[in-house]
Amino acid sequence: MREGRRRFGFRRLHMSVFGKLRAVQDDDVMMLLAWRNHPDIRQKMYNAHIISETEHLEWWRHAREREDRRYFIYERDGEPSGSMAITAIDGQNSRANWGFYLSPNALRGSGSRMNFLALRYVFDDLKLNKLCGEVLSSNGKSIRLHQRLGFSIEGVLREHHRVDGKFEDVHLFGLLRDEWRRAKNAIEASLIELEGRT
Repeated sequence: MREGRRRFGFRRLHMSVFGKLRAVQDDDVMMLLAWRNHPDIRQKMYNAHIISETEHLEWWRHAREREDRRYFIYERDGEPSGSMAITAIDGQNSRANWGFYLSPNALRGSGSRMNFLALRYVFDDLKLNKLCGEVLSSNGKSIRLHQRLGFSIEGVLREHHRVDGKFEDVHLFGLLRDEWRRAKNAIEASLIELEGRT
């Protein structure tokens, strides 16, 4: 294991009753491409064009070598159900960004479960102070999910990104470690309650 991976706390899988996060492997890459090119996923991304296999493989060749990024597959009941990226990991300023999407066939509630595991990784393993996210204004589902997880809206970049010829606002979210510590037990309890109903 490379020194950078040890320094940033990449030391174990995150598993729980909610599923698990595991590092992306080379064998996962074509599955990720299929998910990422699905219309329901593509339209919520900054880059909404259909990604070619060549482009995707070139991205992965560079991405997997980056010390400031971590890529995960979320598995629920043993089935790959989502993708999680922790990027721009900045040890000096103790912060990172995240991005995620679910597989087109993911079960309801998978997003909350996956993101809970990711927050545990960011704040408990990487021990960062802040996690940031950016969401297009048309992606109401992701905006509500961030709010349920305790994120604060730190700003709105007005008409910041063009999608299908129209400008969209971008919502900027942030979650601090102390906020996570105060909220995580309640979030976990609500997920356990949800688990009992599904």
